[in-house]
Amino acid sequence: MIALKLKWFVLILCLSLASCMELGFKDAMPLNETDLKEFPADLQGWYVAMTDGKDTIEVMATRVSADRFVLDGKNVMRKFGKYYVCNQNKLGRWNIALIKPTCRGFSLYSFDIYESKHREIIRKLTNVMEIKDEDGGLDYLLISPTNEEFGRLVKSKAFIKVEKFKRITK
Repeated sequence: MIALKLKWFVLILCLSLASCMELGFKDAMPLNETDLKEFPADLQGWYVAMTDGKDTIEVMATRVSADRFVLDGKNVMRKFGKYYVCNQNKLGRWNIALIKPTCRGFSLYSFDIYESKHREIIRKLTNVMEIKDEDGGLDYLLISPTNEEFGRLVKSKAFIKVEKFKRITK
């Protein structure tokens, strides 16, 4: 039951874990910022995913329901302007999602690199390394943007809103 309720949040935060092509960051973003030890108090509480109005998640001080995203060093969160950047370390590279608080909840954003036009946007804003798999095919894209480049990436159309969560209780 809990696994079903978490599917959207976990899927989105861990999107690149299951994808065949992902965008990895060499470093957690933004660079040289302090890792937050807890989710901010105004983000803690119960939420419902607006896609279907049924899936719920709980954001607690250091984790999201059922320990699916735990602020533990392997998963870190940093502030970047009006966003919270969720960084997940996977095999020595970082996968990133953004949380943007709203007056009634928050929106979750992720990179869309499945369409070539989005990959081209990323290539225009920062250097991209193509990492090949053992068969010579494209395994993933790796970038190492400056904070300025990261800011342009966040504002670009390569970042898309993947879900909106509405607060149901604090």
